[in-house]
Amino acid sequence: SSLDGAMAAAFAEFLERWKTTWIDPALNYIEGRPKTDSHLNEASNEYSEEEIKASTKNFDRSCMLGSGTFGSVYRGTMYDGTEVAIKVLNVPEEAGFEE
Repeated sequence: SSLDGAMAAAFAEFLERWKTTWIDPALNYIEGRPKTDSHLNEASNEYSEEEIKASTKNFDRSCMLGSGTFGSVYRGTMYDGTEVAIKVLNVPEEAGFEE
């Protein structure tokens, strides 16, 4: 019946999604080929302070993703459409770091 065909198609789609989401990444890891983002090591974008401030609405609290001991992280979208997370350091003197 057409219901059996529809159920078979839905199950086949589920299996394919399961394979690509769970099985393939696990096999890549087992085979020593973890998926990495190492290609990003070659990328470098530089933005002006003015553009960083504009993208974070001058570091407005509404753009804050989180904060911790050493500063806060803000989300922003640069003029070219790149979504970024900007960390603003706030290093306490007792941390022992030199500028």
